[in-house]
Amino acid sequence: MKVASLPLNPLANADVVLPERASTLSGLRILFGGFCVEHPGLAQAMRILRKRLDIECRHILVPDAARTRAFNPDVVIVYSSRPHVLRQMVPTLRKLRCPKALWFCDLRGPERIAPTVRGAFQGIFLPWKDRFSDARYGLGDCDVARWQRACRARCWYMPQASELRVVRPRPDATTRVVFIGDCAAACHRGRRALCDTLNAKVLNASSGKLRGQIRLASPALYASSAFSLSCSPPAVGYTSNRSYDVAAWGGLLLLQRYPLCETLFTHGEHALIFDTPEQARSLVQQFGPLSQRRAAIQRASWRLAARKHTWAHRILNICANLRGEESFWGTLDR
Repeated sequence: MKVASLPLNPLANADVVLPERASTLSGLRILFGGFCVEHPGLAQAMRILRKRLDIECRHILVPDAARTRAFNPDVVIVYSSRPHVLRQMVPTLRKLRCPKALWFCDLRGPERIAPTVRGAFQGIFLPWKDRFSDARYGLGDCDVARWQRACRARCWYMPQASELRVVRPRPDATTRVVFIGDCAAACHRGRRALCDTLNAKVLNASSGKLRGQIRLASPALYASSAFSLSCSPPAVGYTSNRSYDVAAWGGLLLLQRYPLCETLFTHGEHALIFDTPEQARSLVQQFGPLSQRRAAIQRASWRLAARKHTWAHRILNICANLRGEESFWGTLDR
C-alpha cells in the first residue's frame, strides 16, 4: 500500500534527541529496502542521520545488483513482512558481504518467509520478545527461538516507531476517545468491546486510498482528542506502532497493558495504562476533567518519543546490534 505523503514540520527534526552512543556509528553507509517510497518516518530519519552523524543513506524499494554495488553499503536494513517483496530482494542481498538486517514488522510465526530468507540476513529484528502462542488470536506460534532456527539468523527485539511531529491541536475538536485501527480480525480480539465500552470514535478502512487519508488526519486527531486508545495482542514487549504515533504526535496515550509495557512507558507520566475495559473507562472518567494533568502527560510522552522512539533511534539501534552491541535503547532505564 502506498502511504500518503505527510508534511513534516522541520522543527520536529531538531527536537529528536540521539543518545551519545550514536556517535560511534558516524560515517556509515546504510541501504534501506522494503519501506514504501513515501514513508515519513524513514524520510525524517534519513535527514537526521545525514545531518548529525554524516551517515550516507539510500532507499531502494527493491534493491537491484547494479545500484546496490554502486552504493557499497556498510549495513542493509530491510523493513518488510511481505513474502513477495522479500523474494525480489534476497537474490541481490545474498551477494553482499556487509551485515544485513530484516526488520519484520508483524507478530507472526516464521513459516511464510523462512524458506525465502534462510541464511540471507545476519540479524532479524522482531517487535516482540520470547514466545506468544494463543489460538484465540489466530497468529500461530510466534516463538523467537523458532525464528532463529528457521531463518538461521540471530534475532533481536526491535518494536516499531514513529516520526516526531509538532502538531497544533484543533481547538474545536470534541472527540473524547479515538481509536484508529481494525476491530474485526481475529488477531484484534477484544478491540470492538473495548471501543464500545469507551464510546470511542473508531477510524479504519480497507482500501489504501482511505487508509492514507486517515493517516493524514491522524496527527491532528490524536493531538486534539482527550484520549487516544492503543491495544494489541498481549505478547511480550509488543504494541502497535500507533502507540508511538500517539506519543510522537502529541496525543494522550490510553494504553492497554501488555507484558513489559512499563519498561517503555510509566503509568501516569507518559501514558494511562489499563488492564480491563472497566479500568479504561474509570481512567477516562477520572482524567476527563483534568485538562492540565492530561496536558502534562502529553508533553512528557512527546518528550519521551523524541528521546527514545523515532525511526532514527530504531535504525541506529539496529546498526549498533549488528556491530556487536546487545542492548535495546528504548527502555526507560537506558
